[in-house]
Amino acid sequence: MKTISGLTRPKLILLVALFILCTGNYTFFSAVTDVYPLAEGHGMFVASTAAMLGSLTILIALLLTTILPVRVVATLLLFIAAAAGYFADQFGTVIDTTMLQNAIETDGNEAADLMTWGLMQRMLLLGLLPVFVVWRCRLTKRRWLTEARFHFQTLLVSTAVLGVLLATFSSQYASFFREHKPVRYYANPLYPMYSLGKFSAEASSAPKADSVVIKTAPDAIIPDHKGRELVIMVVGETARADRFSLNGYQRKTNPRLENIENIVSYSNISSCGTSTSVSVPC
Repeated sequence: MKTISGLTRPKLILLVALFILCTGNYTFFSAVTDVYPLAEGHGMFVASTAAMLGSLTILIALLLTTILPVRVVATLLLFIAAAAGYFADQFGTVIDTTMLQNAIETDGNEAADLMTWGLMQRMLLLGLLPVFVVWRCRLTKRRWLTEARFHFQTLLVSTAVLGVLLATFSSQYASFFREHKPVRYYANPLYPMYSLGKFSAEASSAPKADSVVIKTAPDAIIPDHKGRELVIMVVGETARADRFSLNGYQRKTNPRLENIENIVSYSNISSCGTSTSVSVPC
């Protein structure tokens, strides 16, 4: 198979950023247009958010290419954007540090439930296929000084675009950043990359737990169990109480639990989080 004709490294990053902007940010732009409807004359501002997101992606990607090969950076961006875009579009999920911790701490059965055909399609069409194209591209070879000059020029243009957009729509961005912070969490791949970096930094700096088991009370004894009973508590910490058939939901969502005698469902309970890593410890 012939390789695709040559590209400069900055142009490859630009094309990858444009591809991600168009394919991985449906939820982000849906949220932006909900807050700033096109019908109310916010078309230019919405277009500026697209230009800003694209420019920021190019800027971050070019900075990463100073420590990683450009194809590796493009591959990371494409895979992160494909996965984050799928979960955002299908479930409204934000890929933050808490969600990354949930993913690491989950078990095989729970992870298998997420491996749907829709996710496989997304990763194939918007992840693996464009990555294959990236690695088939023949990059133009230039002298180090020439490459560095083009690299710097692209960084400069991206920064200038950001500055012009912020100056032109300063009042809109001031309210956007102040009042609509959750919308920014769907910016793909910037927020997932930020979360991944923050999570990695926190994990590397966290003190390692002592794995040695220490006997604190060797003289302890098991007391008499007469008159006591074993109680098993099942915590559905991220499940909705109004979707439990034990609590009156019409569909049989708890068929096995319903067959247990003397079962008690505490319906007036609230969780202090919507993810496992927060709610279970709490």
